[in-house]
Amino acid sequence: ATRVVYDNVTDLLARYGDQYEIDVICTLEGGPEPHRIDAYAHGGARIWAMTAADGVDEAGMRDPVMDTRIEALFDRIKPDIVHVHCVQRMGIGTIDLCRSRGIPYVLTLHDGWWISPYQFMVAPDGRRELYDFSLTADLDQPARARLAKRCLRDASALLAVSAPFAEVHRQRGIENVEILENGVSKLPQRELL
Repeated sequence: ATRVVYDNVTDLLARYGDQYEIDVICTLEGGPEPHRIDAYAHGGARIWAMTAADGVDEAGMRDPVMDTRIEALFDRIKPDIVHVHCVQRMGIGTIDLCRSRGIPYVLTLHDGWWISPYQFMVAPDGRRELYDFSLTADLDQPARARLAKRCLRDASALLAVSAPFAEVHRQRGIENVEILENGVSKLPQRELL
């Protein structure tokens, strides 16, 4: 996922870097102190790396301290649109902030985090576990599923990384999924011995 985002940002900068400011807010694993923000520039983009904290409320999908840090960054950046690629360690505060400020957001669906209590859709006992968003009554869903459904419902676009993965989401009751396949990074050519 990190390489895909890197390639996406590199492509955006090449195509639109002269017209738009592009910022990246990401988590940093193993930083010196939880929730600390390190800022730097890379290739024309501003990067805001926040050290992820342990103990994020996975059931509630949020980290209140991270939410406060993201809000301060939004106040500074003033984004016009947000692409949410991977929020497992950041939480849904970014999406709640977009919703409350009327900022359109796009979600990339590249693992099962939005449709399952497990990132890779497999419970510890090996069985596949997915939410059923086709249920009409939200009360029939666990709290985490209700939060995910709200985030999915309000997104300007839902982008699955493959046609089969888009179909997995559609089978769970998420109809408005588009496909934007992950590309392959351009790697330096190696000489054969």
